[in-house]
Amino acid sequence: MTTDRDEILGLYEGQAREEVEDLLSKVGVIQQSTYTYNKYATTDSIRHYAEGIGDDNPLWVNEDYGAKTRWKSVIAPPGFLWSCNPDGGYYLDHFTGLMIGSVYKFYKPMKAGDRVDVTWTIPEVRTQHTRHATPALREPHLYHYRDKDGDLFAELNQIEYRFLRKDINHQQYLAEAVERPKYTADELQKIDDDYASETRRGSEPRYWEDVNVGDEVPTVVKGPWSIRDAVSYYMGIGSDPHCAFRNFWKYKANARPYYILDDPVSGLPEVMRMHHVGTAHAQARGFPFAFEVGPSRVASQMHCLTNWMGDDGSIVEIESRLRRPVCEGDTYWPGGTVTHKLEDERGHLVKVEISAKNQRGEETAPAWATIALPSRSGG
Repeated sequence: MTTDRDEILGLYEGQAREEVEDLLSKVGVIQQSTYTYNKYATTDSIRHYAEGIGDDNPLWVNEDYGAKTRWKSVIAPPGFLWSCNPDGGYYLDHFTGLMIGSVYKFYKPMKAGDRVDVTWTIPEVRTQHTRHATPALREPHLYHYRDKDGDLFAELNQIEYRFLRKDINHQQYLAEAVERPKYTADELQKIDDDYASETRRGSEPRYWEDVNVGDEVPTVVKGPWSIRDAVSYYMGIGSDPHCAFRNFWKYKANARPYYILDDPVSGLPEVMRMHHVGTAHAQARGFPFAFEVGPSRVASQMHCLTNWMGDDGSIVEIESRLRRPVCEGDTYWPGGTVTHKLEDERGHLVKVEISAKNQRGEETAPAWATIALPSRSGG
């Protein structure tokens, strides 16, 4: 692993080297977003996002309910800020990418009516040896989300790998899962029962004093994952490349080659992100089937936390690592365990270790979260 500019450039040649050289010149440059799907948090945009992650918490979707909480309004689920992101980043035409993790830090919730302004930068680029491809570039994107007065809602450090398409280990996942998951009637009934038994703390405060190390954060069920889930998620967060008819014609004329690929079946031009909604596109990238959008997995981890902490709690920070894809037909259960209790300038806090195992018992995305809870002392 290295951050040395000359060593990084020495790994590439031709146009790929020129693209990496251009990327390295952008390190540390602060960018102001020019296009976002959601510039404002509204009751509709918040509800659409909540529907896209399958979370019907009334704190997000019921105006009358929200008005009675300490927030005096519906508020946005923590992952809503993803819908405020500027589209894309410094993409490299000869490379493809994969999100492998993120760290969110939250300072205050977004309420209906809030305006969101986003700046972002790439703090560094380094080489990385990965199981996806070697060599790879490790490229973090650091986003800051501010209100109209410049105060921070949150910041996000999203980490992606970039690698040449020719270097992808196409057999990595194809060798591991060559058939769609199949469920017995009893297994499907168990999933239905898990949906039916989901609990939410809601308006009853979960006081810091009442929490103990070792307490469980109950799981929520997500799946069996379908392309329908990906479409619903995109309806909530938006996606500039997924556009229709004349808009696609304009987009295709102006988009960088990175965004436009030939459809593996028809040969017609399509957008790069179709691997989340089309199996042929996913298989062209070395995955057995269409697979879940990375931030959707993180939103699922947040879902189990917000259910547990109740309306008066707040997620302060969550670090997630995406270890395995959730492909078409997979089911997973995010849940956690309280590992620490502490107090500092941020309030009365608990730390939670999160697991998100799939139907095969495989860990898809471990995470670590810090949550602020109300105290009986009022502090």
